[in-house]
Amino acid sequence: MKICVCMFYNDAIKIYSDLTKQINAVYCYKYGIDFHLETKRKLIDRHPAWERIPMIINLLQKDYDYVIYIDADAFFRLENGDKLIPLIKSYEKYDIILSGDLTELFNTGFMIIKRCNFTRNLFWKLMISQEFKNLWVDRTWEQKAMITLYQRNYLNFRRRAFIFQYGVIQSYNVDKYPLSIVVHFENRRLKDKLMKILKQYEKYERMNVLQFDNINYVTYI
Repeated sequence: MKICVCMFYNDAIKIYSDLTKQINAVYCYKYGIDFHLETKRKLIDRHPAWERIPMIINLLQKDYDYVIYIDADAFFRLENGDKLIPLIKSYEKYDIILSGDLTELFNTGFMIIKRCNFTRNLFWKLMISQEFKNLWVDRTWEQKAMITLYQRNYLNFRRRAFIFQYGVIQSYNVDKYPLSIVVHFENRRLKDKLMKILKQYEKYERMNVLQFDNINYVTYI
């Protein structure tokens, strides 16, 4: 099974994203997963959150079985080992695996996406639909657009997706749900994110788990 984890960020959030990039790259390297990073904006008329859409579309055209998207303010819990690949194998009948949210139906900051016609059509719909033009700048951007398509059952979305209860694969608090696959410091101010991510980065440094000899990720500058 060939898997790629992808991230996007630009200079506006580089101060903490460089740290999560390192953590996520180490996770990928350790478990034989490709790591794909993009830093150049393509959709300058939209909020940067939309940059994940063309990146995912592009990767779904390649020979990956799964594309995993992770927000730049999120990182894999290195102390929990490889929980990602066993989870994918257990839920392989689903085309997209999502995490529940505290206030909305799901959160698109961490998505497990199977390469198939459904997901290619889904993300292309998000990319080109003028219906969601107001969400190009309004919160919660592409997440609200995807929730709308789920609620309409676009292309049998509900049957094709599995939504985990919040805390199983993604947690917004590092001290809660310690068995989650990722920690995501969403909806926080930049300084607060930096301090919390830096604390975890320093923890992993003390554990001596941030070292690697080589890494397979692509950077667009």
